[in-house]
Amino acid sequence: MDQPDPSPDSFPVPGAPAQWEERVERSRFLALVHPIAEAGEAVRLLAQARLEHHKATHHCHAWRTGHPGREPAWGCGDDGEPSGSAGQPILRAIDGSGLSNVLVVVVRWFGGIKLGTGGLARAYGSAATGALASCQRSLVTDCQPLHLRIPYSRMTRVRRLLARHGAREVNLVSGEELQLDIQVPSTARATLMDELREILQGQGAMWTS
Repeated sequence: MDQPDPSPDSFPVPGAPAQWEERVERSRFLALVHPIAEAGEAVRLLAQARLEHHKATHHCHAWRTGHPGREPAWGCGDDGEPSGSAGQPILRAIDGSGLSNVLVVVVRWFGGIKLGTGGLARAYGSAATGALASCQRSLVTDCQPLHLRIPYSRMTRVRRLLARHGAREVNLVSGEELQLDIQVPSTARATLMDELREILQGQGAMWTS
């Protein structure tokens, strides 16, 4: 398992899909963990789970994306179960795992015995927790975009500076000058921009959107 990265911009995400199954009072609960990058993927994967397990009674879910400490996006749904008995317990399991960029779908096949709101919450939360605990983990870095247009003569110094700040080139276009599209760790972007201005000394251009 990966060791935690000391960078304040790094956070854990699922390294691969995972699943976990539990049975409670003859009901079957299958929890599915999926790595995601944005809400649209959660919608698509939830629809996929509904199609794959179309004979199930409920397909409840929760998802979270973005750095956990920086107002991440999230969503959840009970899919016909009593309000707050499924989606919220799954979301709490995600919070407890520390993972983000993750979707958890818990599929239920009703076994004929009613569990009550409290029993449902425990069952959905337990299945989600089991699946999250079993999945591989990896680290991603919370980044923001930065765009540069620089003279060729500054390229070596600029690249050294980018490497020192953990920035990553995602696109390079050659012309009269070089244009670079960069992803920069969020907490490093302001300092990096100040140091780039010192290197460029009024040449080229720099913008953030």
